[in-house]
Amino acid sequence: MAHSVYRQRSDRSLRTAPTDPSAWRASPLPALTTDEPALITAGDGRGHGQELEALRRKEAVSRVAAQLSAEAIFEWDTKTDKLTVHGTGRLHLADDEVPATFAEWRKRIHPADRDSVDSAIRKHYETREPAKLRYRILRRDGTESVVEVRGSAFWNTSGDCSTWVGVVTDVTGKQKSEEALSQLAAIVQSSDDAIVGCDLDCRIVSWNAGAERLYGYSAGEVMGKPLSLVAPERPWHSVPLDPDSAEFVVKRMESVHFTKSGCCPVSVSMSPVLQKDGRITGFSLIAHDISEQKRVERKLLHQALHEPLTGLPNRRLMRENLARAIADSAKQGRMVAVLFLDIDGFKAINDALGHLVGDQLLRSVATRLTTSVRRSDMLSRAGGDEFVLTASGLQNRHSARLL
Repeated sequence: MAHSVYRQRSDRSLRTAPTDPSAWRASPLPALTTDEPALITAGDGRGHGQELEALRRKEAVSRVAAQLSAEAIFEWDTKTDKLTVHGTGRLHLADDEVPATFAEWRKRIHPADRDSVDSAIRKHYETREPAKLRYRILRRDGTESVVEVRGSAFWNTSGDCSTWVGVVTDVTGKQKSEEALSQLAAIVQSSDDAIVGCDLDCRIVSWNAGAERLYGYSAGEVMGKPLSLVAPERPWHSVPLDPDSAEFVVKRMESVHFTKSGCCPVSVSMSPVLQKDGRITGFSLIAHDISEQKRVERKLLHQALHEPLTGLPNRRLMRENLARAIADSAKQGRMVAVLFLDIDGFKAINDALGHLVGDQLLRSVATRLTTSVRRSDMLSRAGGDEFVLTASGLQNRHSARLL
């Protein structure tokens, strides 16, 4: 006898899911809305028997697949509250047997996560969209595991929810990895240093907030641009590409990088980005602004080579310059003249008018002498009221007299 069976569309209005989880089992809900037939059979009993046999085979295959699955596949009978878990993944969900009912399983959910689980179930009843949530479960030894649940409820033609089916995955390790990556990303973004990633073509693929502050470019302005935009000397070419090389180390150097408004001295460390399989997929660059360090270094160097009263080179710098001038003049066949100058009557002025006036006189004389000598000459202060002028590149003694 020919016959056809169709799933009927329910006109029953959607009811609000109860807030008490224990009442979910008795919650009548609309039938799953679809225009497709659930099962169509036509013809005599032999055709119907063949289709039933095909359904049995599919069910057997599904059960074997569930048992062998690396994830935990669960069935929750909402009428009896029975909870059945299939698959090898079930062995990793707890340190003891999985609870036989959902009520017992809910007790294993971390108290702080139970409300969110209840809310996700209610939302699924209301929207019928597949549920996906992540929460913590408590082990008997006091530790916690994190699981990710994806599932959906099934309704019969009467509109009653009869079963939940879904997958539970232990994502404790994944959660820790995600948290570690998130923390690392936060560290990179909050770093005062510029941290830049580039591919093997030396194009920028990552750009943190520190890089924005140092170079003045936003991430959107530099992504995909060559690293030579800020590091024109291309030091990454010196980084070895062979992971087994003894030179496969981080390269550290000082350089001057270009910024949006000019240039900036930086301390740079560069290293290859190495994947787990040993492949090098790019380079990382960490640049630290050393402008203040260089300013202090210049100040200390100046103090070491100049005397504080007049700012002229001191004896040490005078000797270094004199040795260099003699060597250069010898190569060129020229002469070097050294002139010693002092201020007549300086001691009397200093004694009569005081050291403040004497110091002012020394500064004035130093200024006048500095503006009177050639750019190639060096005027230095030997001490007291004595000054030394080193003149290089002279042709003869007469040239020295003309100074």
